[in-house]
Amino acid sequence: ISPDLAYYHGLGLSLMHQERYDQALESLQKALQAYEDSGDNSGRAAVLSSLAAIDMKKGEPGAALVKMEKIAAIMEQLGDLPGQARALQETARLELMTSNFDSSRQKLERSLELLQSSGDGRGAAFALFNLASLDLERSDFQNAAAEYARALPLFKEMGDRAGVAAIMHSQGLIQAQAGEKETAMNSFKEAFAINQELGDRAAEAGSFFQLGALAVQQDRMAEGLRLM
Repeated sequence: ISPDLAYYHGLGLSLMHQERYDQALESLQKALQAYEDSGDNSGRAAVLSSLAAIDMKKGEPGAALVKMEKIAAIMEQLGDLPGQARALQETARLELMTSNFDSSRQKLERSLELLQSSGDGRGAAFALFNLASLDLERSDFQNAAAEYARALPLFKEMGDRAGVAAIMHSQGLIQAQAGEKETAMNSFKEAFAINQELGDRAAEAGSFFQLGALAVQQDRMAEGLRLM
């Protein structure tokens, strides 16, 4: 990296962390132009990522989305499968903010394929979890259940207890919706126990509330009200 490129890029990052966004944009735009002139695509992607972060800080997800799509294209051109997958996941997240579920799902599916192809098991597990969570959000319970079932052993293998708890809680929601109340109770109890062990009070409270709601539905009013 030439001194000028390093200077403008580093200055832009420093100003961004100081929340001096207008000045950061000026420096980062200079760095972006210099990277483009020199044909440094990796540098372009790095600067575009910083610019997208500023867009989000300023409440402009649409502008951030355009930049993330450019990053995904650059990563594909470079043959960087994990980098392309990460960019696609971030693009999918931004599209969810505008309820563009179909396009978001397509990007998550592509991200999962790329991570599996590159042998990134951990990344693939999280991509699968995100895909399942999207399907749950759009009430596609059948696909969500299948994806969570695939993700659960991966999170257990990684030793990610928080991830296991999140999946168990989500499975409980799907099971409750299907009328499988006892199975759902067991899922929420397992999620509750893990979150209690981890000290995650917010997640613990969420499973506790669902246990109460199910108890009320089963005419166990006193127990349900105590839990809720």
